[in-house]
Amino acid sequence: MAPAAALGLILSAGSLGAQTLAEPPSTVIDLTDKKPEARGDLMWKLSVGALTTANALDVSSSWGKCEQNSLLAGSDGRFGGNGALLKTGIVAGVLAAEWLITRKTKRATKVLSILNFGSATAIGALAVRNYGIQAPTGTERCR
Repeated sequence: MAPAAALGLILSAGSLGAQTLAEPPSTVIDLTDKKPEARGDLMWKLSVGALTTANALDVSSSWGKCEQNSLLAGSDGRFGGNGALLKTGIVAGVLAAEWLITRKTKRATKVLSILNFGSATAIGALAVRNYGIQAPTGTERCR
């Protein structure tokens, strides 16, 4: 390599290093710069996430175990696919109704957020309890 070319590479590399890099976008959500309606919408969306996560944990923790709720239990008394499908449908219906309500009445988002977070807490506690329960072995019936 010619000395002039090497000098050119060194100078251009040095100038590249001197450029400042743009800061990456922050992942922190700043609620102070949002309108109250936007804050309410965000809290409702977060509560929906908490509620769906708690229900997913409940389904996971109940799978194959004896189910006390006869609507969610299969013919052998265990929680399975039919119960999970029914539970998912109920949660989806409730959240669809909430979405329709929040589109019409902005004041309802706070109340629904509180209800969702409270329900998520209760369902999450039941899921934790369910993980401590042993599933019946073999062909044992639950009833």
